[in-house]
Amino acid sequence: METFTDIVIVIGAILSLILFFKVWGMCNDVRALREKYAPKPKEQFQSDKDIDEWLNEDPNNHKKGKKSNK
Repeated sequence: METFTDIVIVIGAILSLILFFKVWGMCNDVRALREKYAPKPKEQFQSDKDIDEWLNEDPNNHKKGKKSNK
């Protein structure tokens, strides 16, 4: 019975390592997606008014880099 427990623990440890590296790789994928699709960082805005104007724009214009005519 002791060998069965040892085998289960070893298999669990191996699966945990595999999961760790898969999650690590997924974090890199999320970083690439965020850089591609995320809005501008806050440092690029001059004031809170600029942020409010940007948030109230039409979201379809964000993809094209255009400003709305509101």
